[in-house]
Amino acid sequence: MRISALALLLSLTAEAQTYSTVTAPDGVPLNVVEAGRRGGPGLLLVHGVGQSHVSWTRQLNSDLAKSYHMVAFDLRGHGGSGKPWRAEDYRNACTWADDVAAVMTATELKKPIMVLWSYGGTIGMHYVRCRGLDNLSGLVFAASRAGLYPNPDVNPKIPAASDKMMEPDLRRVLDGAAEFATFLTSTPPGELADAARVMNLMYPPYARKANDGRHVLPDGTPYRDNTDLIPSLKLPMMFVFGEHDMFSSAKTASAAVTKLFPRAKNITYPGVGHWVFFEAAEKFNADLAYFAANTFKAK
Repeated sequence: MRISALALLLSLTAEAQTYSTVTAPDGVPLNVVEAGRRGGPGLLLVHGVGQSHVSWTRQLNSDLAKSYHMVAFDLRGHGGSGKPWRAEDYRNACTWADDVAAVMTATELKKPIMVLWSYGGTIGMHYVRCRGLDNLSGLVFAASRAGLYPNPDVNPKIPAASDKMMEPDLRRVLDGAAEFATFLTSTPPGELADAARVMNLMYPPYARKANDGRHVLPDGTPYRDNTDLIPSLKLPMMFVFGEHDMFSSAKTASAAVTKLFPRAKNITYPGVGHWVFFEAAEKFNADLAYFAANTFKAK
């Protein structure tokens, strides 16, 4: 019987990881994976839209686990986590913040560095908006604007594929998922090519539609972006971009970060796309380890 490259990869590394289910305050079950030793300095890995903890395979299965307690989880509506039916279960920013807080408490993460990929940056800012910065040590934005500055450079093929995945026709959803997966990397993603497509399919159309609208505060007040949070972001920060990112121009994004956060570490990786920590895993892991070591040392 033939074993896929992905199945083989996961079978060789599963023993190094621990899975659990954490229940969010509103009852939604969240699929959580841990690598490394509890009690050590923590890294909370938050994936992008339509993906899951599997996105972080090359971090969870790396030497980072020797030094750091890494925690990744599937966002509500994604992967192995619960997929609530009501639109309001996705619209409130503090609902997402509550999910993050529940995972941190259950896994005993204290003042971790949040590592935020793409839409994961928005989730991170939901946490900052609703819970503050007191229980965080730093922020790493991996190909993520997080609503902190505009994005005039998104490839129009990306929203077109996203729209397909919100349609009732399953054939259109399948087409959209296949297309979207090709936008993540500058070269075919090898052993995770199938996983990237399947993860998109595990985020159902009704959840996508609900989460596609504007988010609101607990009092129902809508807000469009996170620019108002910029003055409060005084933690150590690192921004990593991919030269060939189809979701946002690395040059434009890097210039915006330089202007807004002149003290932040700001790196662009040549030859890679949106999934920067997958395509350039060795470089990313080394940069993350260096940033984390200095951040926790300064505490």
